[in-house]
Parts: sequence; C-alpha cells; structure tokens
Amino acid sequence: MTYAEKRVELFVNGKLAGCGCGASIKIAKQNAFETAMAKLQEDCFTIKPKPNPDRIDITKNNETILCNLKSSDVETTVDPNNIGYKIMRKLGWTGGGLGSAQSGQKNPVDYLIKNNRRGLGNESGDINKSYFKTMLQNYVRSDDIRDLFFDSNFTKDERAELHGLAGTIGLKSVSSGKEPNRHLVISKKDISFLQILQEILFNRNPMYINKYEVTAPVSKRNEFPDHLAFTAPAT
Repeated sequence: MTYAEKRVELFVNGKLAGCGCGASIKIAKQNAFETAMAKLQEDCFTIKPKPNPDRIDITKNNETILCNLKSSDVETTVDPNNIGYKIMRKLGWTGGGLGSAQSGQKNPVDYLIKNNRRGLGNESGDINKSYFKTMLQNYVRSDDIRDLFFDSNFTKDERAELHGLAGTIGLKSVSSGKEPNRHLVISKKDISFLQILQEILFNRNPMYINKYEVTAPVSKRNEFPDHLAFTAPAT
C-alpha cells in the first residue's frame, strides 16, 4: 500500500473477514468486500435473490381485479367476476385440480380469492378494503413466497391503503417508479436463511429454487455437488 492509498477492513461478527486497498475509499471498500466474500464462501453458504423470479400480478380495471401468475413458462388469469368461476364456486369447488383425483388443470393463484365473496369496489372504482384484507390474509396463510405486484392502475390513495393493510398483518410493502407508472410490491418478510437452505437443498421446493440461488461452500462440495462455490483443486 502506498502513502496515497486508502485501506478498509471489513469485520463480520467482530472478526476480520477481509481488507482492501485502493486509490479511493470506494475502491478500497469494493476490494475489501471481494476479499471477504471469497473468504466467507470457503465455509459459508451464499444465498442470492434471482433477478426475475415468478410473481403474482394484481391488475385493477374499475371494479374488476385480475390475478395473473407472471413467469417464464406460464401466465394464468383469475377473474372472480367470471360466470364460469362463480358457478364452480357454487358447486363447491374451492381450488385445486378438477376431477375425483384433482388431476385436472388448476389455477396456481386462485387461493388469493378463496372465501372472499365481497364486492371488489364501488361505482367510483375505489377498492374495497375488506376484499383486499382477505386477499392478503389468504396470502399470509399460504406457503406462497412469490411477490404480489399491484400495477399502476391503483391510485396513490389505494396504494396507501394497501401499505397500511400489509403492515398490520406482517407483510413488507414497497412502492416503486414514477407516476403514472408507479406500482406496489407486497411480499413476505419472515423467511429465514435456514428455511431457504432447507427448502432448496433438501426439499427441492420449486418456488424457492425459482426465487433464490444457493451456493455451497468448498467444505460442503461433496454433500451438495449441484451448488458449488468453487471448482475443487486438482489433487
């Protein structure tokens, strides 16, 4: 390190994990981060969110709400005002596949409107708070970890209502973008690192695999060969 260089040390749980030098603090921080990451990945699992995971799009059009599963290989729509949908509900269908073995095609997001028979809005198009409270409660009770994406058709006041509802039942909510394209994302916030590792490494849960990338440390390369951090050195 020359006299003009900056030095940064990075500590994790009180222990030195890495240090870096550079012509500026920014460069030194980046070098320290990369050094620490390389060291930690030798013995620790790495969990990273994937850039474009599946999500559930909630679209509003006056008094109609559509729930769309947006993914790379399927996009399915539920319209709770659809006549066929209402008839199936009256006949006792509560979701899942059709037929005695429930092997028929099912909608992967229909649970959001299960047991939710209240109106969607009023003549002015404003949202029904009770309807969306039930929707979010259904989301909390489910095993679904996909984010709920409320499109830009929801007004500023409606997004504020949804922010409040999400907070009261333990969900995370974030608004992004500029008007008129501003949107709201509601997601679960209590997913632990251990749960993610359990679901991906042992249960092979497709929802978790779709949302997170797990890399195993060198010390675990024999146990998890599909999640290697580094190529094992030749012996």
